[in-house]
Amino acid sequence: MGQQEYRAKVKSVLDGGNSLIQHREELDNHARKRNLDYKQVERIETDVLFPLGLHHFILFPALVIILAVIIPALPLFLLAIPMMYLVEWILIERKVLVYALKFLQDWTKWGIIHIPQAHSNHDKLHQGLVSFHRMPRSVFLGLFAWLIVHWTLRADTLWIELLISGVIYLVMLSVLEVISNAIAAELVFADASRSSLIQVEAWAESYINPLVGVGLLFLLGRDLMAEARDGNPILFALTVLLVLYSVTFVGAGAQLVYSKSRGAGARNAFAKQVVEVLDPNSYSFTRKNDILKLQKNGKMSEHLDGTAIITERDRVSFEMIDSLPSRLDSEEALPPERPNE
Repeated sequence: MGQQEYRAKVKSVLDGGNSLIQHREELDNHARKRNLDYKQVERIETDVLFPLGLHHFILFPALVIILAVIIPALPLFLLAIPMMYLVEWILIERKVLVYALKFLQDWTKWGIIHIPQAHSNHDKLHQGLVSFHRMPRSVFLGLFAWLIVHWTLRADTLWIELLISGVIYLVMLSVLEVISNAIAAELVFADASRSSLIQVEAWAESYINPLVGVGLLFLLGRDLMAEARDGNPILFALTVLLVLYSVTFVGAGAQLVYSKSRGAGARNAFAKQVVEVLDPNSYSFTRKNDILKLQKNGKMSEHLDGTAIITERDRVSFEMIDSLPSRLDSEEALPPERPNE
C-alpha cells in the first residue's frame, strides 16, 4: 500500500511538469512516513520514469541461458565497445551530429529549444533498469540485421551469415546508441505551424521503431514461409532464438558499459556543441489546475553552467544555492573592516 501511494505521489509530481529533484525533500518525507527504504524508492522512481513493457519480458529468458549464448556473443561484445568509441569520435568529436541537427533545423524551419526532463539531475535511478528499458531497440536491431542478410544472401553456411550480419549489427548498434545517448540532452523540436512540441529523441524513435518493427514482422513471416516450403522451419526457429538472445547479451552489455564509461561525457560534450552552434533558449513546461504554461527561463547555456535564474516554481535547496555563482569566485576575498569605536 505504501509503495502504491508513493508511486501515485511521484506521478502527480511528473504530471505537473516538474522534475523529481525539485520535490526531493517532499518525496523523501513521503517515503519515510511509509517506511520505504532507498532501494524501494529507487526502483519505484525508475519504473515510473522508465517503465518496462511486454517486449522487455520477451528477452528475460536470455538471462537464464546466458551461458549458452555468451560464447557466440562475446566476440561481438568485445568489438562493440571500441566501435562505439570510434563512432562517438566521428559524430561528437568531429561535430558531425550537431551540424546534421542544424541542417535539419534549417530544412524543416523548426525551432530547437531546451526543456529540462523529469529525470534531470536525478539522484535515485537504478542504472541497470534504465539500460534494460532502452535495450529492446538495440536487440531487435540485431535480429533485423540477421534477417536481412539471411533473406538477401541465402548463404550455404550459417556462420557466413552470422559474420556478415554481426558486422552490420555492430555498425548500426554503435551509431544508434551514440546518437540516442547524445540527443537525450533535453532538446525539443518546436513546430509553430502545427502548434506542437516533440522531443528530438522521440522524433528519431518515431522513424526508427516502426521501420525495425514492421521490417521484423515482414522478414520473419517471409523467411518462415520459405523455410516451411523448402527448408527446415525448426532449425530456422532455433537460429532466430540463438540470434535474439545473443544480441540481448551484446546490446545490454555494450549499452551498460558505454553509458557508464562515456555516456555522460559524450552527452555533455554534445550539449556544449548545441549551445555553441544553435544557442537555444531554455523553457519550463508545467501544468497546474489544467492550465499549461510554457515559460522561458533564459538560455540553455545558463542551465549548463548553473547560472539560470530560479523561478517561483523551483524549490530552493542547499545544493542549488551552493551552485549559484559568487563574487568570491572572481574577486579576492577581503576581511570585513572593523567599525570605528
